[in-house]
Amino acid sequence: MLMVPILGFQCRQLVLIGDPLQLPPTMTTLAAKKAEGKGLDRTLFHRLNEMGYKPLPLRMQYRLFYSNTLRNGVGEDDRPPLLASVPPMLFLETLGKEAQQGKSMSYFNRAELDAGVAIVRSLLNIGIDRSQIGVIALYKTQAEMLNERINVSSNSQHRVQGSEKDIIILSCVKTANLG
Repeated sequence: MLMVPILGFQCRQLVLIGDPLQLPPTMTTLAAKKAEGKGLDRTLFHRLNEMGYKPLPLRMQYRLFYSNTLRNGVGEDDRPPLLASVPPMLFLETLGKEAQQGKSMSYFNRAELDAGVAIVRSLLNIGIDRSQIGVIALYKTQAEMLNERINVSSNSQHRVQGSEKDIIILSCVKTANLG
């Protein structure tokens, strides 16, 4: 997608801003099959790096990886818990099972869907702002069903890359045949 504006405007210099350590390009199954062996599964960052163009890394970070080569921009003291009575990480067993809708290759889990909606509504009822809540579903169908029922940021893991929310609800969806 970047090649069209780069070539179309006869680019002589390029400043590419992004993160080469993030997720690779997301492609549909059909596109991935057509692109197999053509390098489209790698980011432009990776291809330029292979050609000898080395990235200039930033030094301040807000994430937990990068092999301790960056300084943290936000520390634990800068982000006190939103809810003192709730631990920083909480697991909820829903006892639901995944299912497919129609001919879709994606999955949903009704019990997790209901639990996610109930959690979001509870958070909103105690005064947590909608903009502070993010819901990640590991399957597109689940993310779409969550979006239909609640008005918060709900997406698959590929679409939330780089976003920040104070509260994340993760819906794994599958409970059997995890693959």
